[in-house]
Amino acid sequence: MLASVRDHPSHRSKGYYLRNLLQYFNDADESLAEIRRTLTARGQALLVLQSSYYKEHELDLAALFADIAREMGLSAEIMFRMPVRRVMTSLNSKSRRYLDTRSYTESLLRLRRH
Repeated sequence: MLASVRDHPSHRSKGYYLRNLLQYFNDADESLAEIRRTLTARGQALLVLQSSYYKEHELDLAALFADIAREMGLSAEIMFRMPVRRVMTSLNSKSRRYLDTRSYTESLLRLRRH
């Protein structure tokens, strides 16, 4: 995903947007580390994550958070997904042109400590 943003021809992809996404994933990593730290043995956490897009590239946040959590030694399972019709992107008039080609979902991600 990061390479897709970095290599995108859109203005500011290599700068602002890439830095923003790097910061987002750094924060996600820190949040998941804190969840792991505070979970008791056999404890679990449930996260609701909505998919996102950068231009035409889908960002499956549930799958990405699951991968990060697994790298930290947690088990991660996407319990279910459901379509989302109303998203914040619809408020931005410049982004509305992409809405017909996008499919947003909310996912329930279960994290467990072994």
